[in-house]
Amino acid sequence: MSLFGEQLRHAQQGSGVSVSELARLSGIERTTLHKFISGERMPKLQQVETLLQAMSLSPDEKAELLATFEVTRSGEGQFRQRQKVLSVIKDISQAYSAGLPSNDRDSVLIEPPEILRRETESLSGEFTINNLIAELISGEEHILYFSMPHDYQFFYDLLLKKHLASPKLTGNGFFSFVKAKKAYLNLNILAAIAPFLTLGDRFLAYYVYSDAERKDLFAVPFPYFIHSSRYTLLLSEGLNRAIVSKNNAIRDSFQITCMDYLEASSMLLSRGSMITQLLDDCSYSQTDDPTGGDFRIIGFDGQLSFVETGQLSMLPPDRLDPFDDEGRRRQLQKLLAEAIGNTAKVRLLNPAKLALPNGFFLANLGGRSLVLSDAYDARSTGRIIRIAESSLVGAFSDFFVNVPDSDLTFSKAETIQAIQDALRD
Repeated sequence: MSLFGEQLRHAQQGSGVSVSELARLSGIERTTLHKFISGERMPKLQQVETLLQAMSLSPDEKAELLATFEVTRSGEGQFRQRQKVLSVIKDISQAYSAGLPSNDRDSVLIEPPEILRRETESLSGEFTINNLIAELISGEEHILYFSMPHDYQFFYDLLLKKHLASPKLTGNGFFSFVKAKKAYLNLNILAAIAPFLTLGDRFLAYYVYSDAERKDLFAVPFPYFIHSSRYTLLLSEGLNRAIVSKNNAIRDSFQITCMDYLEASSMLLSRGSMITQLLDDCSYSQTDDPTGGDFRIIGFDGQLSFVETGQLSMLPPDRLDPFDDEGRRRQLQKLLAEAIGNTAKVRLLNPAKLALPNGFFLANLGGRSLVLSDAYDARSTGRIIRIAESSLVGAFSDFFVNVPDSDLTFSKAETIQAIQDALRD
């Protein structure tokens, strides 16, 4: 018996219905249902959702059974990776929805207080070190170089708060990536910096792979650091020991080390000024697809979302070319014909599962790179970020391919009905 089959039997028995009664309520053949329970056969997502509706289960029990189905179908590692990609997309879209902080470059700088009694000090203890880091970040108004663990939430919260309050501050983050097919760790890093993506050139992220040159650049006892215009702080692996210095010779030496690290690193987030410049290698024409043709996601509430030949883009309908109501009507009529005729997999996005802000743009360019933007007009300048690191692009590509068969979208029938209702309005 598979993990899902065992969970399905438990849910069926807990709901107080027999297999025969569940088959009748769900419209699924009893022999087929037995195969689902025994693990001999895996159901389709729509069949699972039908079974969930037929059983008296709590919302938590339904969510648990659906998650077990996804884990059994995809494998635990793949399931966790796809859930992480979904979480990152939500985090990034929320950051864009919040908007940019003030960019007042004429604000008056106040000289921060001195935080060291001696030129170089050694510290220990998480509380003491966190207080020092808070003082170091709060007193910096120019530039910060850093390499910190992705799960050091205290640091990233402080840094984001400082960036939002200080428009003159520039941040340069260095991250160690792993070379692996399962990019979960690399996705965690992207999630950690997602709130910073609206800062434009005020926040730059770089990466090296874990087997690259970082081992030669930093002393093993202190693999993490913060380097500001006034101080250099080295931090231990356990985040409980630190050395901080304001000595000019030490700081100048570490500045050279930072430049060496820049030379050895690749830029994680590259930026552009126009969406069209980043879509030159991306065709929006429908092409042969071994998975069953073009797949499009449409969403209402001020958005039109679609996938074409491996690309996911999300834009409000009145921003699509042509920029008029008749243009939108023609596009919806085309989507309706594709949905009815099965010439493309067209599905309605479930806003309860994935809601994106109006004007947010996300595209996977043929498996080669990932583009994020908040441009409100495809012909205008917007904040654009391009990510080309292979494991991240691969993780997002896998996520997009899986979207048609996930609970992020409604059924084909519901999608057709929604388009027809929109055309009648």
